[in-house]
Amino acid sequence: MVRFQTEAAAGLGLDVAGRIESWSWMPGTGWRPARGELGLPGTTGFGARIQVGALAKHIADHVRTKSGVAVSGEEISTQFPNIDYLLPQDLKAVVNRLTSYPDIEVQLSPDSLIRQIGATS
Repeated sequence: MVRFQTEAAAGLGLDVAGRIESWSWMPGTGWRPARGELGLPGTTGFGARIQVGALAKHIADHVRTKSGVAVSGEEISTQFPNIDYLLPQDLKAVVNRLTSYPDIEVQLSPDSLIRQIGATS
C-alpha cells in the first residue's frame, strides 16, 4: 500500500511524499508486515531529501536536552517530521550518524524504524 500525503508534503516544502506499507505472504501464517530482507521494509517513507549530518545533529541536540530521558520515535517524528518521508537508506544513514556520537543510543524496531533515542551523560 502506498499513501501519498500531499498536504503533509506541502507543509514540509516537499513536492511529493508519502509512506509505504509492504506485506509478505508467509505460508501457514498469512500476510505479515515485510521485514526488508527481500525487498521493502514493512514501513518506509519517500519524498524527503536531507543532509544526513545536519538532521542527525539536530536530533542529537534535541535528545540531549531531555536530561537522560529516552525520546520516543513518535516524539522524533513530531519534532522532525521529514524523518517520516526518508528513503530506507537515508534513514539508515541518519541512524548510523547518530550512533557515531559516543553519548547517543538508538533503539530500532524490527523494521528498522526509530523506537527511541537516549543520551548518556
